[in-house]
Amino acid sequence: MDDLAKRKDIDAVITSNWGGSTFVSDPAQGLAAAWGKLEDAGLPVYAIVDTPRPPQDSYARDCVEQNINNPEACSFPEKGAYEKGDATKAAAKLEPRVKVLDFSDQFCVAGTCPVVVGNVLIYRDKHHISDTYMSTLVPVFGQRLQQAIDSK
Repeated sequence: MDDLAKRKDIDAVITSNWGGSTFVSDPAQGLAAAWGKLEDAGLPVYAIVDTPRPPQDSYARDCVEQNINNPEACSFPEKGAYEKGDATKAAAKLEPRVKVLDFSDQFCVAGTCPVVVGNVLIYRDKHHISDTYMSTLVPVFGQRLQQAIDSK
């Protein structure tokens, strides 16, 4: 962390964490403390909220393959789709200089989380986002990151 803070070739730090991680102590306090060191060193931090996870009994892609004419059958409820341990927002409250980037609206709409948007599969396995879907989010990511930069 000290080496990162000393570098002069870094403009900002973009970070995320798996919401299902377990920690020995309070993750929000730990994240806030680490982020605070970076902010103190003049490195703005942008933290990304974890994405929703489909039900873990099968791969989303397998469900789509089995429901090729009705991929909506593979959608899942937004309620309960997020890991309970994502401390990103709580940490940002403790370290308010950090800006949070939340893309939940790109994964779930009106209480439902599809696994296909347009003709693009969102998940490549049980919970990782496909490269193709991430590519479609580039403009949204850029816009929201710019808004966060402008609000600092």
